[in-house]
Amino acid sequence: MGAARWFRVERGTSFQVLTAESSPLGPRWRVTPSPEGGVDLRVASPGRGGVVLVAVVMALWWNALTLSALASHRAFPLATSRDAAFAIGAFLALAALWIAFAGEVWHLSTNCLEHRVGIGSWQTVRHFQDAELLTIARWTSWGKSYGRLYAVASGTQHFLMDRGLTELSAIAEFVSAKTGWSRRDAALR
Repeated sequence: MGAARWFRVERGTSFQVLTAESSPLGPRWRVTPSPEGGVDLRVASPGRGGVVLVAVVMALWWNALTLSALASHRAFPLATSRDAAFAIGAFLALAALWIAFAGEVWHLSTNCLEHRVGIGSWQTVRHFQDAELLTIARWTSWGKSYGRLYAVASGTQHFLMDRGLTELSAIAEFVSAKTGWSRRDAALR
């Protein structure tokens, strides 16, 4: 339980998206019925386009500088070696692809929570059953509060997410209702 594994997930393409008004978690979250049963929970990302644009521009800029330096026999960007310049370019291109196309989904059904992260049908999945939810309130060194949500299975805590305390409490209640797991709260200073 809790171990990540890579595999291909075949999914249906039609589903109903609950609007922000009908989502029990507010406008930041999308709740959709899953073809496998249960529901899928996603963070709505309206500002993602700007981040994608910045990532793509950085990747194109770096790779253009690298190819220009290679063609004109000049020094590579930041005085890196040829291999390092191409490695940085590949990393930036892959990061742009990840930002543009990767998704994060929490699949919830009776006695089951799956945290799926990946691009399309290629995902890493953490699967939890027979667990309970633990919400821990924490504070930054500046006194700002936030919370972390864990699935506790076989005595081991598995981190799920962190959010503001009000939002996290609503999420924990929603997850508890969908999975049937008990919930407990704690605080750390």
